Amino acid sequence: MKKPFVMCLIFLMLFSLCACSNQSAVDITEQPPSSLDPAAGAPASQLPQQLTTNITLDAELPQNTGKVDILTVGLAPIDMEAAKQLLLAGKEITNHVQSGATEVYSTSDGSNMSATGSFFSFDTNFSIYINNVFKWSENDSSYNADAFLTNKDLGFCPIDEAKMQVADVLHSMGIDSIDRSTVYTLDHAMLAEAETAKKNDPDYAIDIQNGQIKFKDSWTENDDCYFFVMECCLHNIPIIADDFERTESGTIMLGNRVLAILSKDGIQFLQMINLYRELSVEGQCEIISSEQALETVVKKLDSIITSNQYTIGNVELRYVPEYADKQHTSLRVIPAWCFSIEENAVSDTGDSSLVHEYILMIDASNGSEIL
Repeated sequence: MKKPFVMCLIFLMLFSLCACSNQSAVDITEQPPSSLDPAAGAPASQLPQQLTTNITLDAELPQNTGKVDILTVGLAPIDMEAAKQLLLAGKEITNHVQSGATEVYSTSDGSNMSATGSFFSFDTNFSIYINNVFKWSENDSSYNADAFLTNKDLGFCPIDEAKMQVADVLHSMGIDSIDRSTVYTLDHAMLAEAETAKKNDPDYAIDIQNGQIKFKDSWTENDDCYFFVMECCLHNIPIIADDFERTESGTIMLGNRVLAILSKDGIQFLQMINLYRELSVEGQCEIISSEQALETVVKKLDSIITSNQYTIGNVELRYVPEYADKQHTSLRVIPAWCFSIEENAVSDTGDSSLVHEYILMIDASNGSEIL
């Protein structure tokens, strides 16, 4: 039996902590490299590189240099009145509930819009079918985004125009810190294939039998859409997107995300979680090189007594949020070198199987691991 909508909303409230920046307009097009984000230095032809007997580097090392601002950040409220005018225009509102920081709308055509704390969600019947078959997150066991094309035009509108439409909606809602995006081109033929694959997946047999998963069954060009996965950036540096735990303090720092679906009929889905906005520049720090940060990573992994194999698959400079005081009343973001690690266990027979993937964050101001 499905849980009541209110219980789901309460669950989502546990994941809130958001904001955005003070730029004059959203730009979710591809960004040119800045002085702090140039092309990586090591040529791909030299990869992978065996660093130790069980550590392999399979990522280019960015050649970032210079000073980076340390920012005090805050939480950005969602402009619900603007959201109502943009997303519910022409729809008959059948239910409106407001209690404290929580606000919920429902319409006669099955659309729902809600906001609580830093979490905002808008969905339609159209989006339900898309989200049932398209899984963008690599953390999802049903991940299939790699089977879809990115940045390819659809018939109803060129991708650049689609980006501008989404950017205009975000800007009107007060969201101006989205500078990075991956846009998936979801055409009806690929969606039909994904739906068929899910129908035939035994892992979903019980849910399908119980009617917990809705299938469209018939897909046409009217179902073509763009799926946006966007991240918050400040000063042209992305903020780490995934949740992580500060083990020293036992606190969970939440990641950020904006997801959107755009069809020929406009925005069909919009979800925003944990966006940050700049409040002030707290100071500056001279960042260490990615090579210096790599030394810390290699030293840590090499100190572990294991036959497991480690592969460093991506290296990127990102902002990492932290509490600025012991009372946890204010936030700031600091620069960190983020290393994506894939750890594989090796059996006695020499076979390997994936154990897990994770990120090691190295404070870019001093080279220490962020714990």
